[in-house]
Amino acid sequence: MPYTTVVAGTAITASWGNANVRDQVVTPFASSAARAAAIGTPVEGMVAWLSDIDQLHAYNGAAWAPAAFARMGGSVRNSDVTMTTTETITDSVTFTAVAGRRYFVLWSGSCYSSASGDSIDIRLRYAAGATVANTDTLVTINSMSEPSANYVMNGTFFAEITGIAAGQTTVGIFGVRIGGTGTIHIWAAANNDAALLIQDVGI
Repeated sequence: MPYTTVVAGTAITASWGNANVRDQVVTPFASSAARAAAIGTPVEGMVAWLSDIDQLHAYNGAAWAPAAFARMGGSVRNSDVTMTTTETITDSVTFTAVAGRRYFVLWSGSCYSSASGDSIDIRLRYAAGATVANTDTLVTINSMSEPSANYVMNGTFFAEITGIAAGQTTVGIFGVRIGGTGTIHIWAAANNDAALLIQDVGI
């Protein structure tokens, strides 16, 4: 679609209006399904508002994607999760990824061990589909050492994930004891939540 300057004598026809007004304004749609039904062949640069998720999306020539930083999903947990030497999931979020986008992951939580000196890993993984396992793609590890038994430590960390294929994706936080003898707690309680946030931060 070219950038058009209207001058005196411009004929305003239906096709002109569709190409230069309809296709170059921000059009609201109830959902991505409604948008797909209305715009069968999108053109790079088109912009649409999705009312169901309150997001502005732009077509990049290959796919629709958020036009600005957008929250893709989040979870909140207020109960304790324990483990020893088996890497165990504590928090997860499932969202629909767009190929070529970068995703910012923030996990806020606490951990401790019942034994002094234990080594604790908090690991971030992701996988295609609705679940993620402790063998799936590893993004980053936050390693800590328990200074004294039952001393609660801040395990909060953030990371950026790139290279995710388009489609349903699940990001998960896992805990595991990699040294020592105690029980590991990836801790949360009422008014002391553990939270996982996924945000689309562009290309």
